[in-house]
Amino acid sequence: MSDNLPPLPNENDPQGFPSSSSATPAVWSPAATGGFGCLIFIVFTAVQIGVLVIWMGIEATQGIDIESQEFMQSMASNGAYIALATIASALVCSALIAWLIRMRNGATIKDYLAFTPVANKTIWLTIGITLLFILVSDSLTTLLGKDIINDFMRNAWKTQGFSPLFWFALVVAAPFFEEIFFRGFLFEGLRYSALEENGTIVITALFWAAIHLQYDLYAISIIFVMGVVLGLLRSRTGSIWPCILMHALNNLIATIETAYLV
Repeated sequence: MSDNLPPLPNENDPQGFPSSSSATPAVWSPAATGGFGCLIFIVFTAVQIGVLVIWMGIEATQGIDIESQEFMQSMASNGAYIALATIASALVCSALIAWLIRMRNGATIKDYLAFTPVANKTIWLTIGITLLFILVSDSLTTLLGKDIINDFMRNAWKTQGFSPLFWFALVVAAPFFEEIFFRGFLFEGLRYSALEENGTIVITALFWAAIHLQYDLYAISIIFVMGVVLGLLRSRTGSIWPCILMHALNNLIATIETAYLV
């Protein structure tokens, strides 16, 4: 896709386009990227389980039956727990990604994760794309007779506990970690494989959609489409910042919609 379309504006070039280089980038091989990706996901899961175990321990001291089926079902969409687990796993796994990059000789975190500044018009274009995507997806959801706010978000909002922590988790922590993992670490390690950029955009979108098992198949399909758009932004701009911006703005508006409708 990036071979057929002009890149979006980037501040590294006086003409507003990304600078190109024929030098081979210092990135982990596709096989190593896949292995480290599995490691990151395992650590991500372990941290969330660890937070759950601590939560259950605290609840048990207050006389709550943590072994009941009702309790375990409620934890799946408990907003306060989700916020804590999201922030904890994002911090630990972001640090792990940074460490893995530092372990690769010749690699820098800035270049590997594409923390490249972009032009102001790219920022505004990203905001416009995000708003258009939300408008289209919400309109389609309404036309299909589905609720814009699903049961998971509805229950999470009602059990959010400390509100600022909940908003920070959804609007800052989750978008930042997920983007540097999927459109950063995995994208950079896979784009030089046989997948090339087109295949990398699709596969990272699939992986990203697959981790959102708390939603139904329709919502997961919307997440996949958004993942493709995020991959295109990453490819066209050569920067992770538009991806983080779109992801964070989408989560912000979704949370506002939840607050208003619930």
